[in-house]
Amino acid sequence: MSRSTRSSLLALLTAGLITLGATGCFSPDAVDAEAFDAEAQSAENNGAEGVTATLAGEVTYLSPNEYLVENQAFHVDETTQVLGGISVCPAEDGVDEGGYGIVECSYEELDAALQGGTVVLAEVAIVDGFAESISEYQTDGHGDPDTPESPDNGSAGGDSSNEGVNTTLTGEVTYLAPYEYLVGNQAFYVDETTSHVGGIYVCPGEEGLHEDGHGNVSCPFDELETALAEGTFVYAEVVIVNGLAEVITEYQV
Repeated sequence: MSRSTRSSLLALLTAGLITLGATGCFSPDAVDAEAFDAEAQSAENNGAEGVTATLAGEVTYLSPNEYLVENQAFHVDETTQVLGGISVCPAEDGVDEGGYGIVECSYEELDAALQGGTVVLAEVAIVDGFAESISEYQTDGHGDPDTPESPDNGSAGGDSSNEGVNTTLTGEVTYLAPYEYLVGNQAFYVDETTSHVGGIYVCPGEEGLHEDGHGNVSCPFDELETALAEGTFVYAEVVIVNGLAEVITEYQV
C-alpha cells in the first residue's frame, strides 16, 4: 500500500467500466445503465497506485511528496534513498564509472532542486507506488540500451509512441502541461483526435448527464484543455492507447 496518498487521486468512484472503440464515438445504448456503486468502485481501485517498477528518465515535481518519471507518478518521503552528485548535491567526485551519482543526498535537497526547476535524470526503483531509491545519472545513454528516453514534453501531444501505455483508468483528471494530463497516477497525452464526452464538468447543460451517470455531450478538445488548466475538477474514465487518450468520458461522483 502507498505510504503517502494524494487524496484527489483516491476519488476513483465509477462502476461498470464501458468499452469504447478507437473512433471515439459514444453511444448511450452501448453502456450499462446501472447506477454507480461508489463504495464498490472505491474498494476496487484501492490498489491503483501500487505500481512496482524501475523506471528511468527526467524526474519532475508534481506536488508535495509526489513526483513523476516516465509518465508514472510515485510517492516519496524522508526514507527514500537519494543518490546524487550531479544535479542534486553536485560534487567533483560525485559520479561512478557507469555515470551514476554516488553522493547520498537528503530528500529535502532533492525536493528543493526539483521545485527550483533543476533538471534531474534518475533511475527510480518504485515498490507499491513508493520510491525506495532515486539514483541520478548523467545522460540518457546510461545502463540498459533498451531503457526508453524521456518523452519530449515540448511537442504537441508528445511522442506517445515511446510510452506505449494501453489501459482504461478512472478518477480525477488533472493538468500537467499542454497536451499532458494525469489520471490514477498515470500520465497520458491528448491531442485534437481525443474524443471528450462531457456535459457534467465541461460543456455543462440540461442534457449533459446520461441516466447511467456518464456525460452525454461531445465537447471540443480545447474546452477540456482550458478547463483543466484553470483548475476545474473533472472526473472521467480515460481510454489510453499507446500513451494517447482516445476517449475521455466524464462521470458524476
